[in-house]
Amino acid sequence: MASRAEATLLPLRVARTVLGCVRDLKLEAGALTVVDLTVSSVLEEALLAVSAVDAFTDEIGELLSAITESEVKIRLKVDTSLAPDEIALTRAQPEKQQVNEGTLVPTSTSPAPDSLRAERHFALQVGSDTHIVDGSITLGRSSSSGLVIADSEVSRAHSEVAVADGELIVRDLGSTNGTRVNGDIIAAPTKLSAGDVITVGNTEIGVVAT
Repeated sequence: MASRAEATLLPLRVARTVLGCVRDLKLEAGALTVVDLTVSSVLEEALLAVSAVDAFTDEIGELLSAITESEVKIRLKVDTSLAPDEIALTRAQPEKQQVNEGTLVPTSTSPAPDSLRAERHFALQVGSDTHIVDGSITLGRSSSSGLVIADSEVSRAHSEVAVADGELIVRDLGSTNGTRVNGDIIAAPTKLSAGDVITVGNTEIGVVAT
């Protein structure tokens, strides 16, 4: 009974702390920002016990988005040295353009030559619908996702597809059921090519060049 109460009350205490720290992030209105929320292992275990990791990060992201009038995506990290309700809240640095554990931030440099710009034109095909990838797009069940997928096996914020350095990259956002490329589950950001198939839940998404 105590563990169930802790699983309910601890996330609320942490959420209040997050809201108190949001002004320090100085988020830009209208921009997409990925925020690293580092929490204690105690909170992680409490969330895992009730299968609420996705719901917790989604709700925090939506709250921060509403307060800052920007699009905020939360990436959960764990630090075993933190007290149960202690947190660290930091924003990703878009200029680093990382393709490992970092955020897939669209390249924003001076205009590229036509030959290079053409290589960056990609789209995602879901059934008869085509969605152009203009910078980055989040795939998920949440109505705030760039590509909303009505599939019960898909997490609210499931994965992200982005153009980085002229290449199309997909990464999983800590989804419950994982993200697959051509049938293989991915454990790290993965390069995509035209003709590849991304699978989230029971939904297949084709990669096409435009």
